[in-house]
Amino acid sequence: MSSGHGEQGRGDAKEEVQDQETSNGISKDESIQRTLALLSADDDTSRFAGLTILRALLDSNEVFQKDSKVMAQFWAAIPAKFLDRMLRAGGSGKKSNQEAESMVELAVGVLHAFVRLIPSIVQEDAKFVGRADGLMAALAWR
Repeated sequence: MSSGHGEQGRGDAKEEVQDQETSNGISKDESIQRTLALLSADDDTSRFAGLTILRALLDSNEVFQKDSKVMAQFWAAIPAKFLDRMLRAGGSGKKSNQEAESMVELAVGVLHAFVRLIPSIVQEDAKFVGRADGLMAALAWR
């Protein structure tokens, strides 16, 4: 039976490496900066790309999930009006059903990820609560 010290040291080292590099070989800081830049862009295409990357990070990367400062940065970078447009895509008639469904699914998925990772956001964050009507409409459309 081994002592906990050796295993602890290996676990810490593994976590440190994981903290420094994400699964695609890009550093955590670089991933954060790229995603924030896309979410903060002026065009919806970049924002959509940023939201797509963010959802993947939130769904599968514990390094990001456990970092409350990073989570707050990501949440702050998502424009509320952009989320509203994404949620309304299904009822707008301006997009094909496939495009609208992808947009709605992405917006709902990102909102769900934040609720799952930061449960207090539902009660404490006006930006999140303000998406409730759009979220309900999006769910009814689907």
